Order: sequence, then C-alpha cells, then structure tokens
Amino acid sequence: MIRRFYFFSVLGAVILLLTTVGCKPYFVLATQQDKIMLEQVLDQETQQLDQLDTLTGRLESMQDDLVAHQSQSITELQQRMANQDKQLMALKNQLAELDQAFENLRQEHSAEPVRYNDMQSVAVDTDTTAKQVIGAVEQVYISPPGLLLNARIDTGATTSSIDARNVEPFERDGKRWVRFEITDPESDEPVVLECRVVRRVKIIQAITEEKERRYVVELLVALGNVTRSAEFTLSDRDHVEYPVLIGRNILMDSMTVDVSKKFLSVPTHSY
Repeated sequence: MIRRFYFFSVLGAVILLLTTVGCKPYFVLATQQDKIMLEQVLDQETQQLDQLDTLTGRLESMQDDLVAHQSQSITELQQRMANQDKQLMALKNQLAELDQAFENLRQEHSAEPVRYNDMQSVAVDTDTTAKQVIGAVEQVYISPPGLLLNARIDTGATTSSIDARNVEPFERDGKRWVRFEITDPESDEPVVLECRVVRRVKIIQAITEEKERRYVVELLVALGNVTRSAEFTLSDRDHVEYPVLIGRNILMDSMTVDVSKKFLSVPTHSY
C-alpha cells in the first residue's frame, strides 16, 4: 500500500514536471531515458521502503523485548520486596520474643527486695569448746541475701564490713531503715536488700584522713562451723579485692587466724 502510494506520487511529480516545461502529459511523449530514470527512482524508493520496513520491524522487536524485560524486572523486584517484608516480620517477631524474655529476666532479678526485719541478735556457735582455725581469706555465707562471698579476715578491724552500693536511707514505722545492693558473684547481678539501721559510725579514711559516716546493719553470717548475727558497716569496697571484711566482732572468743593460710573452712550453715 505504501509502495503504491509512493509510485503514484513519483508519477504525478513527473507529469507535473513535464507539464511545467511545456510538454503534454502523455506517457508516449516521454523518452526512453526518462523511463529508465523513472524506473531507477522507483527502485531506489522501493529499496528505501524495504529498509524502512526492516528498521521498523527491528524497532518493534526491540520495543517488545524492552517491555518484556521491564515487566520481568518489575516482577522480580516485587518478589524481592515481598521476601524482605517476610524477613522483616520474622525479625520483628524475634525481637519481640527477646524483649519478652529480657523483661521476664528483669522481673526475676528485680523482685521484692529482701527484708531483714528486727530479728533478735542470735549467736549460734556450734562449737564452744575449741576455737576454730581460719585463714587470712575465707568464704562466708551472708543471709540475707543468702550469698557465698569471699572475705578477708582482719583482726585489726573492730567491726565487720560488707560491700554495699546505692545506699538509700528511708523510714519505716518510725524507725530508720536503709536500702542497698550487694552483687551476686555468680551472676554479677545486684541483689537489693532492706535492713533496719542499728547505728551510724564515723570512719576515718587512711588515704584522705577524712571522716565518713556509714550505716551499720545486722546480718547473719556463717564462717566455718560458726554462725551468728553480727553487725556490718555498709561500705563501697570496689577498690579492694574482697567484698567482705570480717572483724573482731565475729572472730572474738571463737576463732584463731593463721595468716599464712587461705580457705581453711567451709560454711556449714545457711539461712
């Protein structure tokens, strides 16, 4: 259809040209050379039309390939987005489970603090006939909170001491109490205690020579085969090696210290 159109267009142009130069518009008046030239023009137009059709076909094929490729890319992208959404949802669920597990663990460790009410001071010495020999460092069982801690034995200290953090005084039933934390050596988690304040003492620091007021509470302590209620000053012992110091108030009349030995006894009582 296109070729026929171009043929008649060229033919009309030739006739118009002949008419313009004064020739009659009859095909019989055209010379043989004009006829050959016309055929050559027609052949060239036909070749150009063929090339144009070929190019058009290629362009259409390339366009189809491009559309198909784009469609496939869009499909793959949508699939990736769907997979990422699934992975993100799975990660959110895992995070929620971890948060719940952490919350449960936190609640277990932040349960009601251990309260040591005004119990009567009790001395339970299971062996009163012979003094127990202990070393310079021993394990002691402190209750509350019911922990086995390493302690340095110091015959020069009048009162025993225990490592206490975040000490906060408060009042209960018109009496002075104190809330503090002791670190569990096994879990390295803080254990909160509440004890009634027995008294307050002034301690002179050897380094600064300044007086420091410390709270004194009463705890049950088991050292070897001796268990008794004893006073402990609350002190930040982070700068020393052992969290507990056992003084003369526990050692007196019941123990002999061999400073060349360590861990000669194991607590036999727990509360």
